[in-house]
Amino acid sequence: MAIITRPIKTGGGTDYVPGNDELAAEFNADANTIYTDYNGNITDANCSATMGLQGTKLADAPSGVPTAKINDLAITTAKINDGAVTTAKLADANITTVKILDGNVTAPKLSVDVVVASKLKTTTFNQVISGNLLAATQLSFDTALGNTVKPLCLYLEGTSTVLNNNVSDKSYLTLMIQWNTTTNTWWIRVGNPTGNTS
Repeated sequence: MAIITRPIKTGGGTDYVPGNDELAAEFNADANTIYTDYNGNITDANCSATMGLQGTKLADAPSGVPTAKINDLAITTAKINDGAVTTAKLADANITTVKILDGNVTAPKLSVDVVVASKLKTTTFNQVISGNLLAATQLSFDTALGNTVKPLCLYLEGTSTVLNNNVSDKSYLTLMIQWNTTTNTWWIRVGNPTGNTS
């Protein structure tokens, strides 16, 4: 119910006045109004804004606060317990790249055969080979990547014979294995050579 008010009494005013008869009907009307309002009919209007309702007054689950009673966007990060969000609570295809911290995708997180060629970083650089590309011949060449990248192996394969040491008009593929002394990592490069091969 809403805020209740006392009706006017026969003798005037809302109170019982000494010397006036107290009519049973008026007394019962006051009492019944109170009983009716507070026997399962207390509404928001009867609650003070500063009443400070404690959690102990709320029923435990599953009879507590239902989802429909929580306003949209009302649950903040501080209200979510650490480690409380499980995989089942994440919608499929909803984690974007910006939500993944840089440097946090490790090798164990990558499935076997999941990295395709289009996902590999490619680069173009000039490479001058001092020497002839002969079988089992040791090569000494500049990769244009500085002294920290050491070439260990170069393999050249083509669809036709190299004429005048030039592969610019041919279809060739190189496989190069290098060692980076700064990062201590192996570099495996696949390229398409152009120009002179000697």
